[in-house]
Amino acid sequence: MTTCCGDSTTNSTSAAPYLPKSFADPATNFFISPVLGYRPASTGTPAAARFLQFGLNITGTGTSQSSWFFVATGAFLDDGNGGLVQSGGFVGTRRGAANLTMGRASGPLSSAPGNVSVDSDFLPTSATITGVNYDNATKQYDNTNPPRFFLGGGAAAQDYTYTQIEQKIPTPSGLGSTRPTQTVASGAPLTGYVGGIMRSNPTTGTAQSFIIGNATHSPSDVVIQLDPSDSRMQANFNVSNRASSIGATSLSTAQYQFGSLDPADRARSAYLDYDTFAARDARTGPSGNTDPVSTVNGVALDSSYGAMVNIKGDLAQAIATGVGGSSTTICQCDYTRWGFWSMDDSRTVSGNVITDRGHMMLWVAGQRPPSASDVPASGTATYSGHVIANVRNAGNEYITGGNFTNTVNFGAATNQLTVSVGTSTDPFDGATYSGSLSLNSDRRDFSGVLTGTLSRTMTMNGSFFRGISSPVGEMGGGVAVTNTAGDYLASGIFAGKKQ
Repeated sequence: MTTCCGDSTTNSTSAAPYLPKSFADPATNFFISPVLGYRPASTGTPAAARFLQFGLNITGTGTSQSSWFFVATGAFLDDGNGGLVQSGGFVGTRRGAANLTMGRASGPLSSAPGNVSVDSDFLPTSATITGVNYDNATKQYDNTNPPRFFLGGGAAAQDYTYTQIEQKIPTPSGLGSTRPTQTVASGAPLTGYVGGIMRSNPTTGTAQSFIIGNATHSPSDVVIQLDPSDSRMQANFNVSNRASSIGATSLSTAQYQFGSLDPADRARSAYLDYDTFAARDARTGPSGNTDPVSTVNGVALDSSYGAMVNIKGDLAQAIATGVGGSSTTICQCDYTRWGFWSMDDSRTVSGNVITDRGHMMLWVAGQRPPSASDVPASGTATYSGHVIANVRNAGNEYITGGNFTNTVNFGAATNQLTVSVGTSTDPFDGATYSGSLSLNSDRRDFSGVLTGTLSRTMTMNGSFFRGISSPVGEMGGGVAVTNTAGDYLASGIFAGKKQ
């Protein structure tokens, strides 16, 4: 896919597809995936194929950081005339500087009428992509909801157009080779944790940032389902505000959904394989800008624009320098998965429109052991991996990361996990943490508090996850950091593998 949206003064383009130059620049440490799709085998006739594309950028560290992120999903469909049409949409978010609020870009994408070229197997070879909506139910195009963006920091929203060219490239090695069924119906969904920083726009006063995490501290608050039969995925995040006091109109709890396994709903997701899946916020109905599925404080949303994506191991390691740890080693987990998600929603409270926004927040999920008896009753094991989190530091917001180690004593008399995060030569956003966690009554889960330097404290909640060689071969969880002065917040996730 070519990149998007020339600048009227310099005639240059942005770093990313779909996104205007002013939205997706500057960028020096970024990644753009190809448009990747999966289709059932067929000969001579079109067959529906889900596709996705995503990109992310983290340039600079700490208070000098900027970042952006986007996900596009859709499907190649029968156009009713024996050919293909490419139809979908995208959502992107950005933070242009650490002291700016979140911006957003979103809109439709479709191939121009009759413009998708295919080979003898009806695999697409080229297309012209524009920001026009295609309604598969009516087989009609419309431009009533064009792409729109705002940069954050109080900038006004603007409509825009784009035209991009798509050309076939060689299929990445191994794409689509491992596609397990991980659904509630199969008894094996992925479960886990979320973290991040959000901000609600109140009816009165100044908006304040707050950390979010699992609503009940349980891995069942995060459920990710992967269905290879229709190449769909669905993610449900049950989150809560961790602030000690919040305004009456701020987000207190939220049930966010991305994608849908329901065949009555537009997919808005793609599951290509266990390393490659992504989704946009879930909507009811088969087409159009229909009603959001997510809720905040139990209230139906007026609008939602969200996206989530899995970050596979080799990409994660390549961008690790962008989150601050000079020697951060990203967990090369067997089955545990993690990634980013963003959300921009609006709701009406007593006649006032309230927005809730979070940029490049974190999720982690894995294959939980079937029962507590799968956790050993004796012996020790050491896990190592990474912590990555959103930070608010004296008015600046950014993404940071670092290493962690966790030595577990499974003995019934101790049930202790000795954890350290960051080192003196490579701290976690300037601080190091250490302390002990304890196994919960369900021995698959653990929690505790670590003492940090710089008067900071880190709370960890996590679970053991299955690995290739052990039912407790991996782990993941959520972290939340505060300090005694009250001007530092961090929230995110960790993932580790037994050594």
